[in-house]
Amino acid sequence: MVKLMGYYQLPGSMPVQVSFEDLPEENMDAHVVKNTRFSSWKEMLDVATDTYVRKVK
Repeated sequence: MVKLMGYYQLPGSMPVQVSFEDLPEENMDAHVVKNTRFSSWKEMLDVATDTYVRKVK
C-alpha cells in the first residue's frame, strides 16, 4: 500500500480516501507508543482534549 497525499492506493487500483475513524485502534496505539510518551491513542487524545479545553476557557 502506498500513501499519496492523504489517500491510500493499493497497487493497480485507484486511490481511495480512508476515514480517520476507520483506522484500527491497535495500529494507532502502536504508532503512539512508538513515537510519543503516551501509552495509547486514547491517553494522547484525552490529554490533548483536556489541554485544549483549559486554553479555550
